[in-house]
Amino acid sequence: MKMYLVQAVNAYAALLALMNQDMDFQTAHSVALAKKEIAPHAEFFAQEERKLVERYAAKENGKIKWTSGTSFQFADEQAAEEYKHARAELCAVSVELNLEKRTVNAPEIIRPIQIEALADILEFRERGTP
Repeated sequence: MKMYLVQAVNAYAALLALMNQDMDFQTAHSVALAKKEIAPHAEFFAQEERKLVERYAAKENGKIKWTSGTSFQFADEQAAEEYKHARAELCAVSVELNLEKRTVNAPEIIRPIQIEALADILEFRERGTP
């Protein structure tokens, strides 16, 4: 299955959010397999994104100027535009996953954004539906 790198990253985040929920074996197995397959792509994205931050962030004494735990200050407006473009290119990288879409029982609680992120990987059926 092919998808954009950003889709894989979003799916990985959704899978992580489901990992601590109790679920039947088939669903848990499908979630674990998907997480394992997508993890290297999520790690690659994180490494490449960190390189972009290093390149375009404002620095003070050689260290990135963070404005919060996950936000940083750009060196200048041009750096902000170049970062935006470079990150969009990174997000648009096509990746191949060795996964087949699986139908699993829906968890009792799930956010719509997680359903959307997992739509290409997992199809959720209502509980009690064969």
